[in-house]
Amino acid sequence: METNAKPIVGDADVGLSSPDEKGALPNLYYSVRETRRLLGDISHASIYRLIAADRLDARKLGGKTLISGQSIAKLAAELPRVGAR
Repeated sequence: METNAKPIVGDADVGLSSPDEKGALPNLYYSVRETRRLLGDISHASIYRLIAADRLDARKLGGKTLISGQSIAKLAAELPRVGAR
């Protein structure tokens, strides 16, 4: 049986999808590695600091930490703009 459903968790080996036209990310959850790449290759420690500050919503699935795509998009939307010089 064939399905067109997208995976719930992203796959770093396949590559990352870009936000759609509304700014939503296509997967429900991303690994820490994928989240780092989506946010401009920030450090592993920065991801966990954002989780501790409740700026990223993290869940555990077994031993793996997953970050919600919705919280990644929200964080990105809240980042300050860089002013024109």
